Amino acid sequence: MTDVSTLTVRLYNEPIGTLTYVGGERTLFVFNDIYINDSNRPTLSLSFKDTFGQLLTDFKPYRSKLMPFFPTCCLKGICANIWLTRQACTQKGNTFY
Repeated sequence: MTDVSTLTVRLYNEPIGTLTYVGGERTLFVFNDIYINDSNRPTLSLSFKDTFGQLLTDFKPYRSKLMPFFPTCCLKGICANIWLTRQACTQKGNTFY
């Protein structure tokens, strides 16, 4: 049985999505519906917008590592704004733990 682990992604202390470890070294990221449907939502990153400025919501699963945005946040020290535990960025080769 696979142990599923989740981390809440927060922006300005508001939950906006989740990172989920689904086993097999795979992680998924999804924005929550409240964030998606808020036309005045704050921008998490321009990397989550398309060329027309619309929010991207369909992300592929990542294997062993998180999608590039999240480890970069940990390295830059802004985890307080996006709430990721310190453990999420410390295990070599696997950025979810």
